[in-house]
Amino acid sequence: MGLIKFQCISVLITFLYLILCGNIFQASARTIDPTLPFAVVNGKFAVSEYNKKYRTSFVFRSVVEGNFEIVRGVGHIHLIIKLVSKGNVEHKYDVLINHYQNKPKQLEKFALLQ
Repeated sequence: MGLIKFQCISVLITFLYLILCGNIFQASARTIDPTLPFAVVNGKFAVSEYNKKYRTSFVFRSVVEGNFEIVRGVGHIHLIIKLVSKGNVEHKYDVLINHYQNKPKQLEKFALLQ
């Protein structure tokens, strides 16, 4: 039940943020304030999805930077996040989340940055 509630809140926050920032059908990249709940919720979503898919135990730490762009009604959320892996080692990851209208978000990219 908690995961469903988290996903519903995440979708709602994403939708409201996109509406407040302009036309959701216009293609233009916008910088995301890494301290906003929109950024944090999506960063946590990315880590959670990756952990489920690959059975890892990464822990979300923070969003370093990010932007989003909407192209033909699809929200592309690009983030650089910090996370902690085994041994309390901190890493930065490049994350891309696609948010299609009326569908759950999808983690498209989760790549270690050097």
